[in-house]
Amino acid sequence: MKLSSEKKLINSTNEKIFQLVSNCSQFGKYLPSDVTNIETTADFCKFEMKSIAQFKIEITEKSPNSLVVYNVGNDKNIPIELKINIRDNQGTSFAELELQADIPFFLQGMVKSPLQKFIDILIEKIKIESEKV
Repeated sequence: MKLSSEKKLINSTNEKIFQLVSNCSQFGKYLPSDVTNIETTADFCKFEMKSIAQFKIEITEKSPNSLVVYNVGNDKNIPIELKINIRDNQGTSFAELELQADIPFFLQGMVKSPLQKFIDILIEKIKIESEKV
């Protein structure tokens, strides 16, 4: 299952956005309010989404100022990858989240909407945090 956020125009440089999203200790700021048991370090972010799963996000790949790829470990042992694509736009930037998950077909109906909501809130909070002076 593949989900994407809308492509957000962010009034910030791609460098600033990259610095914010490439440090897992910042990740807690971007999570939806219904996420609980948040624990962050520079290397990972753990949290729980009510009625879905417990997650541990770790960075697996970085391309300076343009891409951060996270492995999203979980207590259901479902492979999940989250990508943040950042593109410079002459002083502003575009950012988009992509989530790829090998979720069994019979579970997709239950988790698709909460996961879509999660990435939509995540990109909006990244936008807000990136636009702070």
